[in-house]
Amino acid sequence: MFDQERPIKKIKSHYIYHSSWLDIREDEIIKADESNGKYVVVERIHCAVIIPQKSDGKIFLTQEYRYPVERWTWNFTMGSCKKGERYQDGACRELEEETGWRAGKIESLGEVDLVPGYSNEIAHFYLATDLKAGKIKRESSEIGMKIQEFSVEEIDQMIQENKIRDGLSIVAWFFYKNFLKNN
Repeated sequence: MFDQERPIKKIKSHYIYHSSWLDIREDEIIKADESNGKYVVVERIHCAVIIPQKSDGKIFLTQEYRYPVERWTWNFTMGSCKKGERYQDGACRELEEETGWRAGKIESLGEVDLVPGYSNEIAHFYLATDLKAGKIKRESSEIGMKIQEFSVEEIDQMIQENKIRDGLSIVAWFFYKNFLKNN
């Protein structure tokens, strides 16, 4: 029988891939029309994206090599939260690990379902202010990462010129600009 709230019913699941940062499972399902089917779901740890802003209004971006797209990308600080870690704590940890800055104040900007058509991952967005010096503790894949400060206008221009192409960073910027408008 069709359920308005949950038109797809899971019968059983089995995992077809496992790693430290994602699992892929295949579900046997019954669809709204009562036909059987399969659905592949990527289970991923939630992530945090942080916009670190100095007291003068300048904002830090990181530039790092992204293997899947084989190029250097400009983006806001981001990373996966650890299992059981509060998202805000994950954001603060990632900020210090990647940039060497600690947030004296951190505010939630919002959250989004990244690709709900096949994944359960949620991205949590934060603004970090009242920055204090900490210690960089980058992972081996982040070696060579650069940090640079930019004005709001420069970041707007980088997005317009497609120099910032990272989807999470563009969504973070939308949340940030909305936050500025409302505060």
